[in-house]
Amino acid sequence: MELLYKFIGVLCLTGYISGVLGEFIPAEYTRKTIRLTVAIYIISNFFILFGNSYNLLKIQNVDSEDYSIEAENYVIESSEKELGKFIAQTLKSKKISYNRIEVHIHKQSEGLHIDSINIYGVDNTQKNMVKELLSDYGNLLFGD
Repeated sequence: MELLYKFIGVLCLTGYISGVLGEFIPAEYTRKTIRLTVAIYIISNFFILFGNSYNLLKIQNVDSEDYSIEAENYVIESSEKELGKFIAQTLKSKKISYNRIEVHIHKQSEGLHIDSINIYGVDNTQKNMVKELLSDYGNLLFGD
């Protein structure tokens, strides 16, 4: 009930002040501007005073944690695919035959780390050249 009395008091005081200002300011456009400003002020006060007690403005928090886990998994999977494509292009440019490439990436505290690169079907005579080409990536494994 106290909130209602406050709102009525603010409404009466605002009406009185806008009436006094309207008498002293002769321009019609200025009066309309003052009325519009007062109306916006009254409506905003209404929502502020009664919004908390009656929950008129219910805004729900979005749980962003679920999306962040999915986003991390998407980034890791996309990085694995792109790195696999890059390695495949590198091997094709050097005319090295292979069957399949698997890249495994895992997340560390602040970034991604290449866990291993598995290359299947590389001829034994070309393994040394593949090791030289991909020595920057670290754990290079050959599978048959």
